[in-house]
Formats: sequence, C-alpha cells, structure tokens
Amino acid sequence: MRVFTIRLKENTTGICFAILWASAAIAMKIGITSSSPLTLAVIRFLIAGILMTSVLQFFLKEKLPSKSEWLKITVFGLLNITI
Repeated sequence: MRVFTIRLKENTTGICFAILWASAAIAMKIGITSSSPLTLAVIRFLIAGILMTSVLQFFLKEKLPSKSEWLKITVFGLLNITI
C-alpha cells in the first residue's frame, strides 16, 4: 500500500509539472504578442519567487531570508534575468 501511495504522489507531481510547463509555453506565446520578452521574464520570475517563498514559509515552515540574504537574492535575480 505504501509503494502505491508513493507512486501515486510521484505521478501526480509529474502530471502537475507537465501541465504547468505546457501552460507556461502557451502563456508565453500569447504574452509575446503584447509585451517584450524581458518583461515577461521578469513577471515570470517574480511570480515563481513569490510562490517559492510562500511554500517555504507556510508548508515547510522555513524562516524567511534575512535582510542581507534578500540583498544577495535580489542581485542574483537581476543578474539572472538581465544577463
């Protein structure tokens, strides 16, 4: 029974990932007609960052980064998007 539960969880996670990946591609094709690619990348990374921080805070009960860590995260994020 435990093996079935683990496989069901893995399969569900994989299906959700595939749906999100496909929907992102569709959203980018639609969004590219009305916005620049850089703007779409910034919005995409901002949404992902908010979601990841929320998951860490609420579901995994991890503490939020400190001020110095936020500065490093911001610099790395900006470099990741612009370079």
